[in-house]
Amino acid sequence: MQQLKSRLLNSDRKRVIAGILIIVVLAMVINFSILLLFNKKNANNTLEVILNQVISRLDKNNQEEERLVESLKEEYIEKAKTVSYILDNNEEFKDSLLELLIIAGKMGIDEIHLFDSEGTIIGGTVPEYYGISFNDGEQISYFTPMLNDKTLTMCQDVTPNTAEKKSMMYAITWNETKEYMVQIGIEPKRLLDELKRNEISNVVSAMPAYEGIDIFVADKETGIIKGATDRNYITKNINRLKIDNLDSSTFEISSATNIRDGFKQFYKFRQWGENNVIIAYSTKKDTKNFLLYSLMLSIYLIIASFIIYFMFEKIVKTTKDRNDQMSILLKMADIYYSMHLIDLENDTVKEYSASDKVREIVNKEYGATEMMRDIMSVTVYPEYVNEALEFTELTTLADRMVGKKIISAEFNGNQFGWVRTSFITIEADENGKPKKVIYVTRDIDRDKKKEQQLILRSHTDALTGILNRRAYEEDIEKYANNVSDDNLVFVSMDVNGLKIVNDTMGHSVGDELLLGASECIRKSLSGYGKIYRIGGDEFVAIIFVKPDEIQRIIDNLKRVVGEWKGDKLKSISISVGYVCADEMEDRNIRAMAEEADKRMYKEKSEYYLKDKM
Repeated sequence: MQQLKSRLLNSDRKRVIAGILIIVVLAMVINFSILLLFNKKNANNTLEVILNQVISRLDKNNQEEERLVESLKEEYIEKAKTVSYILDNNEEFKDSLLELLIIAGKMGIDEIHLFDSEGTIIGGTVPEYYGISFNDGEQISYFTPMLNDKTLTMCQDVTPNTAEKKSMMYAITWNETKEYMVQIGIEPKRLLDELKRNEISNVVSAMPAYEGIDIFVADKETGIIKGATDRNYITKNINRLKIDNLDSSTFEISSATNIRDGFKQFYKFRQWGENNVIIAYSTKKDTKNFLLYSLMLSIYLIIASFIIYFMFEKIVKTTKDRNDQMSILLKMADIYYSMHLIDLENDTVKEYSASDKVREIVNKEYGATEMMRDIMSVTVYPEYVNEALEFTELTTLADRMVGKKIISAEFNGNQFGWVRTSFITIEADENGKPKKVIYVTRDIDRDKKKEQQLILRSHTDALTGILNRRAYEEDIEKYANNVSDDNLVFVSMDVNGLKIVNDTMGHSVGDELLLGASECIRKSLSGYGKIYRIGGDEFVAIIFVKPDEIQRIIDNLKRVVGEWKGDKLKSISISVGYVCADEMEDRNIRAMAEEADKRMYKEKSEYYLKDKM
């Protein structure tokens, strides 16, 4: 009888092994068929993803360029207004070439032109331009609308100055009495550098190079390649690729194939503005790796089959009882520093692992619901307690987890730092409603702090260590059209003479000037709110003080600035303008910023006049 049982057992084993081998062979055949069938589809999907990435990168570069242009236009218009203000208060300066040159030098302006009400240049820093009018060429005619609307201010895009053989930006405004126009011209070196970096040839060649993939950007009309991951193709014609069925008139997400060197090459292309973006994908690598992959897969399936067989042997010899489940849960306890089995029907809890503090709470003789509330109240920081209590409320947990295997949340604990807590369903009723769950906590403090450090770094000015323009724009949106606090004060500050220091003493001394200014501002204002560096020499602060105290604080800032001494600079000067919320009827934060800027520029003009005298 025993021999018979042994023979039957061996026979069953042979049938299991034979079945496994049949499954392995069928899996390999199916896998090979699928690989062959979807090779082209995978290539197409890969190209689609890369194509979208390339176009997204090109679009992003254009957007960044546009934002920089708009920022410079705003800056140059404000400088034009400042010059106008100075001339309105010093009529004799209009006819003095020397005075105009002094003003231009102090404000970092290359050219100043004064136009009469007919649009003719009547003065300025470039005498050879006197007499030129809005009618004398396409470039200057851009400003003709100023003659019909004296409320306008305009700033031109980058324009070639053929006479000076350089590129310029011109901004213009009417003076206060609308008797004449003030135009300034500045060579936007920072913008020109950005335009150089954003040239298609530089953008594309800097993109990550993937094996077997080439990127091309070609002019739609001429076919000339403007940018490529392989720079040797630049200035060549796209026809060199010999792409079959590549019709430049139908560049809407199309694909083509080309046989080169015995390997199939897939192309995907799309129109982008006046250009065509083309992604090429060679199957050379895929072909070389196909057999190796297939061999590795076969080995894996064979090994997996034996593993499955031995697992089958083990499973048939053991029973799936509660002890097996508990052993698995105990292994999970090594991963999590806090782990409990909760019976939702009976409101009971069983510990698998926990800190001493949590264990003290759990050991109390009351139900799981009350225990969970106490754990959250003791271990979570106050600002996160309500959220934590809502997530861990056991009376609602079953309804929230219907049909779900796991739910998770993150909290900041006063003992462990940041943790991720999860409820895992291990037993549910026929409707998918959990009856028993595992509650686990995992340490994510290190990862969370890294994330917070990255966010802080992206919001911090690299030179001064204070908040940057990105942080300013995000914070100012919080107050958009809704400044409810009467004590909010918007402070606009500008460091005087930065360009002169950079030009005459070097940028390292200019950095000392900026660091000194930020130090003084931080020392005087940081205790009342937030401070930002939003431009080269521009600082702003959003603080909260009573209106009758703000002048004392500003006076203290001036005192601190007056006492500052550096290594290479003996003094600094900061122009300040501020607006209190109770001064503005509409309580619009951006309107407050504009008014504060006006007051600051008024003080700045007085500084330059005083310095000149």
